[in-house]
Amino acid sequence: MTAAQQLARVRLPDFVCVGVEKCGTTSLYDLLQQHPAIGLSRHKETHFFNSNWDKGVGWYREKFSHLDAHCLRIGEITPAYHRFPEVIPRIRQILGDGTKILILLREPRQRAFSHYIHDFANQLEMTDLVYKRYLATCRYAPIVRDYFTAFGEQQCLVQIFEEDFLPDPQRLVDNICRFLGIASHPVTPVHSNPSRLPVACWSPGYATTIQVEQDRLRVPAHSVVVFTGRKHNTRIITGLDQAQGDALITKVANAVCFIPAMKSSIVYEQNVHEDVEQVEQLIHRTLDCWRAALPDLHAPVTALPEFVRA
Repeated sequence: MTAAQQLARVRLPDFVCVGVEKCGTTSLYDLLQQHPAIGLSRHKETHFFNSNWDKGVGWYREKFSHLDAHCLRIGEITPAYHRFPEVIPRIRQILGDGTKILILLREPRQRAFSHYIHDFANQLEMTDLVYKRYLATCRYAPIVRDYFTAFGEQQCLVQIFEEDFLPDPQRLVDNICRFLGIASHPVTPVHSNPSRLPVACWSPGYATTIQVEQDRLRVPAHSVVVFTGRKHNTRIITGLDQAQGDALITKVANAVCFIPAMKSSIVYEQNVHEDVEQVEQLIHRTLDCWRAALPDLHAPVTALPEFVRA
């Protein structure tokens, strides 16, 4: 059998988690990886139905070629899918109308804050004027309604971060297994991809290294390090004078000085309240857990890196 013939026999997903970002989807991937009858894509997010569509279904099949016949259900988790309307007809075209859809939701203001911190750590956002955009552009009701319409309410499972995941991750796995029609399996709780604020600092006046995940990165003397504890978004910036470096460090330190405004009842009423009521009607569930007064919104700050003389 040729490689092309072998690839053509690779099973495609039975279910897709289409979002939403910062609602526990990375933890969900790690939880479902523990289930012997569930197979997932080699890496969490394939982005096939949005940004990788032109690569073809063969490219998509390859993401599942490592799975064996023991997998009763195959799925993928790409939380950005909910933001692209073209994803729905593409899923129906490739995977079929019977595909099961999983949607995770979280209290909108908390989710918006977590998403902002995530993007800031990746240097996608360097301003304190974007919070309302994060809040206003993630309306849940249209997402749920569109997938219910396309696949049928019985083919979709909506889970609430605060009630179905946080108290007991096993409950989330049990609910999904019932939804997929397979026996549940005990899992070890995980908390993957937490939001964490970066820290910026000057390196010493001599060449050093810092440990980031499994690697050591070389840091030239007198560099600014924007450190997150993760290799892919830790930045080492050279060629800055004292004023430029101090300005960048101050900017990072002050990046979330606008947090108290996030709890504004005006912002909540304008952007969230009506949407929450619509979601409740769609999923036949009361979301009082989203109406409680918010605590102070904060994310842990990454500890300073340890510089070791090179």
